[in-house]
Amino acid sequence: MTHELLGEVRCPSGTLLVVDIGLLGMWKHTEPPLLDDWEAPPETVAVANHAVDYRVEGPDAAVAGRLFGQAAGWLYDRSPDFVAAFEAEARTRGLDARLVAAPARVPHRRRVEHALSNPSRVGVVEFHGISAPCIGGLPTDRSMKLFGTRVGAGVFGDCWQHLELQVKSGVCARTELVGEALVDTARLGFADVEMLGEWKHDEPLDGRADFLFWGADAESFAQIHGVPRVGDDQFGWLDLPAEEVVEHGMRIEHLRDAEGRRFATDFRPHSHHYQLMAQLRTSITESGTVEIGDAQLCAFMTSWGDGVFPVEVDREETGAILTVRVVLGTDRTLRNLRSVNRE
Repeated sequence: MTHELLGEVRCPSGTLLVVDIGLLGMWKHTEPPLLDDWEAPPETVAVANHAVDYRVEGPDAAVAGRLFGQAAGWLYDRSPDFVAAFEAEARTRGLDARLVAAPARVPHRRRVEHALSNPSRVGVVEFHGISAPCIGGLPTDRSMKLFGTRVGAGVFGDCWQHLELQVKSGVCARTELVGEALVDTARLGFADVEMLGEWKHDEPLDGRADFLFWGADAESFAQIHGVPRVGDDQFGWLDLPAEEVVEHGMRIEHLRDAEGRRFATDFRPHSHHYQLMAQLRTSITESGTVEIGDAQLCAFMTSWGDGVFPVEVDREETGAILTVRVVLGTDRTLRNLRSVNRE
């Protein structure tokens, strides 16, 4: 099969996170892992900000922890009444394990250290219900190419079968499952973990933003209210001061709701996430890159939409990592799509 180049990744810290980039607005790095009011509905923010992080201890801690998550040794972002559910399940299964509440919420960067505190230096980071596999021990002094291979035949022939980050050349002695990446916004990224401390998800880098809307009633609405056309089927404003764009957007959404109109809206601040999405929307491979300092992130559309996708590493006999692979065209993915798309 033909390998297509999606971009390159630079990882100066040596630790890589495979994560849904659309959810990186909830990544807090070294800050307390709390959500701001504007980041989610009020009930979600309340639950998230009253959660507790627990260390799983006892002879059967590993088995008990896997019943509830992928992050070895820890169960993060749980409600205070989760302890009773955990203890009941442990008793039912005859497991000797207990939960010990952390004295303070565990920052997301610290969770990476927890995930990599094993000889294999791979694991899964969990934050606000999101799972992101992480891989340590990668080269810090050079770029790594990310290639994609498509399914190649059938209804889903144009979808990605898998993507592989080529770390080094060598003979594969074994393949290991790192964990599963949860995708809720149809896109993934390969990111240096320290780079995320400088990531600007919603904050415009230049103080500017776009506001677009499209859909069934968009054109007639735009004509009535004098909104410029900015594409074949989109209307709104591009590259204006962010405050001005917010005012436009609030006015348009208020009028839409008052008039019972049907169209979607999107506020796009000129952030790192915006820079990536501009590339993903126009690239043949639906991929793009962004640099922050010495690091470079490469992101891509999954081509399958949302889902849970395995991440693997190939190792040579010495244990060195040759390839980091995300498997997109899994049997589970195919079953899910075939349930809504008849071949």
